[in-house]
Amino acid sequence: MNGQINNQAYYFQILFLSFPVLLGIIVALAKPLVIVNWTDRLGQWGTTKRTNYSGRKGFLSYFLRPFFWGLSKIDQWTRNIKSEFTRSGVRVSAYMYFTGIFAYLAVTVTFLIVAALVVLIAIGIATSLMSEGGGSSSGYSVRKKKVFGGDYTEHHDASGRKTGTSEVKQGFFGNKYVQNYDETGTKTGYSEEKEEILGGKYDQHYDIEGQKEGYSEGKEGLLGDKYTQHYEQDGTKTGYSENKEGILGDPYLQHYDQEGKKKGESEDKT
Repeated sequence: MNGQINNQAYYFQILFLSFPVLLGIIVALAKPLVIVNWTDRLGQWGTTKRTNYSGRKGFLSYFLRPFFWGLSKIDQWTRNIKSEFTRSGVRVSAYMYFTGIFAYLAVTVTFLIVAALVVLIAIGIATSLMSEGGGSSSGYSVRKKKVFGGDYTEHHDASGRKTGTSEVKQGFFGNKYVQNYDETGTKTGYSEEKEEILGGKYDQHYDIEGQKEGYSEGKEGLLGDKYTQHYEQDGTKTGYSENKEGILGDPYLQHYDQEGKKKGESEDKT
């Protein structure tokens, strides 16, 4: 039974592949003028379209330019056949083979392009999810607007519970600093931008009594990636933060401990 099915499939393939040749022979012998006129117009149309698309750019043009080139070349290569009916039969067979092969290649190339895009999108989503997935201590910060103008940053833990806020303030002498509060609105400390002796800048952190408790400094990695390194006051590294981008393009600040494990994230949702 399977042998019969295989034989039938084989004969069908032979018939399918030889059909354009058989049709071309029928056209040459039957001598239909309508087919002769049609093949002549098709070749001229392909030549005209080839000229029109020669300077165009775009995804569709990359497919159409070689297709019209093939039609014009078939028309050109068969012009030396003296019998118009034989010439028309050859053109019919050639056009059918060329169109079939071109359609197969176009579908294959399109499938490969779509498959590559799907893989790239999947990799991007997976990478984004990996970068967003924090540990048990992960959290985030949301920028909010005040009722009477201005804004502040509200901090949350992983469960969404508010843990505090931060707000930019201006000191008596015009200096700006970031005032930190706990969830009840009580001041917990503040941070000020400072300048090193050699001109570099860093953020100095203070507790509520004004005692230094650490600092943060902008750094640049070996590959040019920028991050913020955090230190205790004695210079011991405690972790670092990197700017990231979520699936929908929303920026956030991902926090890590010094071993590279995620500690939390700050998300700009203005």
